[in-house]
Formats: sequence, C-alpha cells, structure tokens
Amino acid sequence: MAFNFNTMAKTLESILKDDERLAGFTVQRSEPPNETADRTPWIGIYKASESYEPHTIAAGQMPWKVMPGLILVLQCASLKSGSDADERLENAKRLLFEVLEDNLTIGGTVHMVNGWDVEYEYGGGVGGYFVSATINLQGEIRA
Repeated sequence: MAFNFNTMAKTLESILKDDERLAGFTVQRSEPPNETADRTPWIGIYKASESYEPHTIAAGQMPWKVMPGLILVLQCASLKSGSDADERLENAKRLLFEVLEDNLTIGGTVHMVNGWDVEYEYGGGVGGYFVSATINLQGEIRA
C-alpha cells in the first residue's frame, strides 16, 4: 500500500493560498525557508514523516493505518521590535489554526488531522526581527 504525500501537501498548499483569511500571506511548498522580512507572513509546507501500522484486531475493510506528518513553518517579522514580531506571529497563527480547523481532512486527502504541536524560534534576519512557529501536523488515513 502506498500513500501519495505530494497530493496531501499540494492540497494543503491550495487550501491555504485560497482562503481569504490568509490573504497577504506567502505560501510555499518544499522551498527553502524564507530569509527576508518583506515576504512575511510566510508559510512553508514540508513533508515530515509517514508511518504505517497494521490493524490485526477488528480490522475489517481497513487493515492499515497511515499517519502522514507535515511540517508548517510560519514566519513573521517586524522592523520595530522582537515583541512586535511576536504579536504578529500570534495573530497569524490564530488565522492559520482557524483555516486548519475548518479543513481537518485536508481536502479529503486524510480521514482526519488528529493533532499538531508547535515549537517557536526567535532571531534576526535580513531586514528585521524574525519569529517563527514550526507546526508539526499529524494526519491519519485508514486504508
């Protein structure tokens, strides 16, 4: 059994680009991380992992579970201060989470997004103060 990860990543890219709540965001798939403040808010989409598990008890018609993982890197920047960049990141993260919560099957490519976790990074970059949130998104497919 094989899972086409590119379909999931491309579908998520389209969902994020097409949602009006993320108008003004730069969304890219499988591209190097952003390094300039004028391209923020920026979302990078990357393949992270895929796990396959057999179901031997009461498997029925779906004996396998596939758990694909995507990494979303959300970046914001400010010319003023690190705290301003952090406020921008929290606002952008709230909008991104709203879009994700409204699309928990990622356009039908997974049965359900069953969780995500967030890690933060702070630093400078070309043209400002940078903050980023790395979001590890976990999906589940029964096949």
